[in-house]
Amino acid sequence: MKLTDKEKKEMEIDLARYGFKKYDTAFFDGDEYRKLRTVILEGLPNYEDSRLKFNFCNIDKVLNAGKEVVEKHTDGIDTRVLYSRGDYFSTYLTEKFGSEIKKEQYNEVIEFIKNNAELIKVTDIPVSFNNNDAAAGYTSSVFFYRIDEVDLEFYKMVPVTNHKIILEGPCTDKLKFIYVHEMYHALLKRNKGTVGNYFHDEMLSIFMEKVAALDLDASEELLEKKILERLLSMKRSIINKTRLDFLDENHLNNFTAQKYIISTLCATDLFNTYKKGSNKLKKEIDGEINKVLVGNGTIEDVMDRYEVTPEKGSQLVKRQVKNFSK
Repeated sequence: MKLTDKEKKEMEIDLARYGFKKYDTAFFDGDEYRKLRTVILEGLPNYEDSRLKFNFCNIDKVLNAGKEVVEKHTDGIDTRVLYSRGDYFSTYLTEKFGSEIKKEQYNEVIEFIKNNAELIKVTDIPVSFNNNDAAAGYTSSVFFYRIDEVDLEFYKMVPVTNHKIILEGPCTDKLKFIYVHEMYHALLKRNKGTVGNYFHDEMLSIFMEKVAALDLDASEELLEKKILERLLSMKRSIINKTRLDFLDENHLNNFTAQKYIISTLCATDLFNTYKKGSNKLKKEIDGEINKVLVGNGTIEDVMDRYEVTPEKGSQLVKRQVKNFSK
């Protein structure tokens, strides 16, 4: 697919803001993806599967469960992230530097942000809750200046500064996974470049959803639901990709679909290693991930260490689909 000039610009901004080095994968050109697509499209039920019934709970239980999981797996590392109350901090920037900044001011502005924005634990990021929408989550970040006010170089330099975590949908056990998912996004993005390939951006958060399900329910009933939910979500991404390939349009939305497919496959592969492993291996994987979270490596280093590939994940997913289709 060939990106339009506008799409290229938007992708360049995304790469700069989060430190991605590339958006590259050959997976969708191979036979394994074609086989996976057939199995997913033919073998899974409708999106509204009756087996996906999550118990209702209150929001405090969601927040406490999410914090419990994150604190358990990040034990021993600093989990503080930069935080700004929306436009609140921007008023300090405007007071000091004016409403417009020149390129020669970038370094000074960046240092001011790093030195003066609040540092708070990831578990203390304010959470906004709306139970009227479909279940979803989002980590809201601020970058202080619009693209028409600064050039790409500023976005390469400015740190990711968190505003809030948004949790949407009915307050059920499902939100516990979503909350963990979003906190790991905040942790991972505090050091730019910890995800080298854009298509791996969701891998760690999806992996940690499954880890959370395993932690919170020893019976593994929640884990089974989490796995099925992710399979159905991937089916939707495959349908979106297939449609956009056919229309040859909205290439950035197509990239988003591809990102979730690749990330889900890789998360499935890593979680398979984690779940089958001893407690020692589980601790080791936690440790390797935590190295990345503090800026000592990339998520691709973790993938290489445990030989994670979308092809291996695809083999596992196809078996999962067959089990759920029985």
